[in-house]
Amino acid sequence: NREVINEDGTHSWIPTEGKIQFSEDDKDKTWQKYIVDLRLEITCGEAPYLVSRYDTTTGESIPISRRIGILDRKMRVVNENVDNEKDWYTMAEKAFKHTYGYEWQGDNLLLAREALLYTYIEYFIDKFNPKDENGKYIRNANGELRVHTKQKIINAARWISWNIWQMDGLKMVVPNSCEKANIIIDLFGER
Repeated sequence: NREVINEDGTHSWIPTEGKIQFSEDDKDKTWQKYIVDLRLEITCGEAPYLVSRYDTTTGESIPISRRIGILDRKMRVVNENVDNEKDWYTMAEKAFKHTYGYEWQGDNLLLAREALLYTYIEYFIDKFNPKDENGKYIRNANGELRVHTKQKIINAARWISWNIWQMDGLKMVVPNSCEKANIIIDLFGER
């Protein structure tokens, strides 16, 4: 990927075009090994370095072809190298199970998990739905897109909930678990 500076002074990325090539000679650098490389985003917030679904400064959606997050790159490689749904699911599971992140704030944790789950769904839709000449998805007779089964999406939510967790990264504990007294605060911040 290549970083560029836009006319308005903002920075963005131009992803590498075409299929990502892996060495056929080096057995340690295959696309399958790339998928299972362990990656961790510390203090991940909404996880923009894991999945870049939207521009965090403008909120604008980023098309799959321009996403550059760690998990986006893994899923791009899966989509480029797998041709059937069974193998896609197996490799997507490996990609998600080898990508981690933790966050202190619960609201950001929820947004991060949501972003990863939507990413899973979007990469499936992108792989298994045909597109017209303008790059728009062709819907079936009922106006629907083909999506993974409910059970497979639930499975993906489980991987994500195990691999993106809440933690105080300085103390390596659940946030606020080291206080001596248990103080109960209500919804409005009162004791």
